[in-house]
Amino acid sequence: MRVTAPDRAYEPGSIIKTLTLVAALESGQFHIDSLVDTSPGRIRVGAKVLHDPRNYGEISVSTIIEKSSQVGVTKIAQAIGHEAILDVLYRFGLVNRRVPDSRRARRPIAGASALERHRKVTLLLATASPLPPFN
Repeated sequence: MRVTAPDRAYEPGSIIKTLTLVAALESGQFHIDSLVDTSPGRIRVGAKVLHDPRNYGEISVSTIIEKSSQVGVTKIAQAIGHEAILDVLYRFGLVNRRVPDSRRARRPIAGASALERHRKVTLLLATASPLPPFN
């Protein structure tokens, strides 16, 4: 008997993309019909270049979801900031918080500056391949 559960798991990046969009919609900075310019179809984050299958140009958040646009989600993540994304990840149980005081600060990524933490959260998006088309 073959165990097939790992074959059917979602890639971490696809989950992070979805939760990043949840954070964007909750922030009020973006709505499902907000437009994001994904030109030229690629974006540099640190030393990594993320690509969409093609240049989608200016597309709505709903189209970013439909196309699983890495460029679109990355631009949204950069606009809303890592704190909004980390808050959603916390609420979904994907990151921990420590409780040093009443503000319940998040546990930082070990040895990372604020800018580096932002890059690491954004680079989580790079682990995904586009979702299969909806049929």
